[in-house]
Amino acid sequence: MNRHLSIFNPFSYTGRENNLTRALLILLKKEPLFLSIFLNKITGNYLTEKSLDDEIQIDTQRTSSSFDIEEGIEKIYGATLNTVLYNENIPEKNRIREPITDISIQIGEVLIIIEVKPHDEDPRAQLNNQMENLKWGNKEKKWNYVSLVWRDLLNAAISMEKFNKKLNSHNIFLNEFNHFIEGNYPELLPVVPISEKHSLERIERRVKQIEKEINQSLHGKDFEEELDFIKLKDSRIAERFKIYVEGNQISLNIWPGDSNSQARTLYKKNFNLKKVEHNLKNNLNVKDLKLDENYNVSTHQYIRFGHIMGKGIFWEDFESRDDIAKIYYEISGITYKDNKEKWENLKDNISKYVVDKKSFLTQFKENFEDSNRNFVNICVGNLIKLSFDIKYIEKIEKNNETIEFFNEVMNKILENIDF
Repeated sequence: MNRHLSIFNPFSYTGRENNLTRALLILLKKEPLFLSIFLNKITGNYLTEKSLDDEIQIDTQRTSSSFDIEEGIEKIYGATLNTVLYNENIPEKNRIREPITDISIQIGEVLIIIEVKPHDEDPRAQLNNQMENLKWGNKEKKWNYVSLVWRDLLNAAISMEKFNKKLNSHNIFLNEFNHFIEGNYPELLPVVPISEKHSLERIERRVKQIEKEINQSLHGKDFEEELDFIKLKDSRIAERFKIYVEGNQISLNIWPGDSNSQARTLYKKNFNLKKVEHNLKNNLNVKDLKLDENYNVSTHQYIRFGHIMGKGIFWEDFESRDDIAKIYYEISGITYKDNKEKWENLKDNISKYVVDKKSFLTQFKENFEDSNRNFVNICVGNLIKLSFDIKYIEKIEKNNETIEFFNEVMNKILENIDF
């Protein structure tokens, strides 16, 4: 999905905390069932027929002093929302003179003020200052404190989406809210360490979190790019690693030479895929990994057929060759359809290398010759995959060594590629 077309993704990423609050506010306004669950977590009551008769005001960025407690407000709740569940409030208040609320909800005689933080920053002092500066008039400054945590709210949103799917129902606000969280804040999702006992969905959620944590370990804690892969700091020979869940295995994949700029650099280094595979099978030496017992290695080479900006259209495998640089220089680059002689020679040359010539010719005809595309961009790349037994990863998770483990394995792979 194009992130600019999402309901919840603004064009600017300068205020991530505000973006998260904004997304939650939209969902509260547009999904009554989620609003009812949200209110129950604060007040202990769901929306009722009586409460639906009352005016519901959901707002943000209002000054505390704009709430006149003497104007029919009888029950007041102050809530914090972050990743920490607090057993009780604290007496401290910050000293901002005109505090502004993140979220306010007023339903009839009930007022709720919520201070939101995306992670574990303590919001209680800010909330206390906001509550202190409500327009109390002659009323006693008495209110109820509630601690909310993101994992509970997001678990409710995910469960609601599953329920809607069972009913063949669709709520674009709920679906895109969950998509927004998965892409931008996977660390907030209810996740548990990887275990073979867990569903694919739970494991994949944890994998997304692992990839984000690895990105932050590589690029710094402020790294907030919306990526579904691990971005390498040096992309001269490869752009990314990617973690997949495949049955009872967790695989780590890298594609050296996947673009022509990467391939030019890679094949100048006498790159030998078979040698890399041999070294990873025999000299990995990371945290008691044993070949065929808790990990294995597989590799293959492929021809990538791309178009504008090198976007991949389809791929064809070929058997690993020591002379991959020769093949790359023979067939790589851009060939235009109107150069008929070069076009036909390109097909003939590629046909010598692909595993399935018939499949290649069929796909090439369908995707280029019978299409409006006027050129093809060819690159020769490599896939290196390390697959780990899920029980081994489960052990790594229990020891809190996951990020360290994957970083160490990635470094070993890169050392062997870039020798």
